Amino acid sequence: MNAFELLGGAYFYQTWSYDYPTPEAVVAHFLDDEPEAVVELLTEVDRLIASDLSESQLDDVVDEAGFCYSPRLDGRTNRGWLEVVAAMSARHVLRLPPEHD
Repeated sequence: MNAFELLGGAYFYQTWSYDYPTPEAVVAHFLDDEPEAVVELLTEVDRLIASDLSESQLDDVVDEAGFCYSPRLDGRTNRGWLEVVAAMSARHVLRLPPEHD
């Protein structure tokens, strides 16, 4: 199981929204809980962002990785959400504080 599948299958489970207020909170928990997987996750997500996959194809990738989350429910594209995951992962690798909106 790669890091993206671990994030999807183990953290974005069916009832994740009962345990976390936002998808970003799930990702933050993963980053804290799985430090050995952060660089791999960043690499995998960067590869998906750089790919020429369509939104529909990215839907398939996210589904196949076990995510019970659709970025479209939050008004995002898959690629846009993956960019958030990549930014959070990169900040974690560099040990930068989270961005505040």
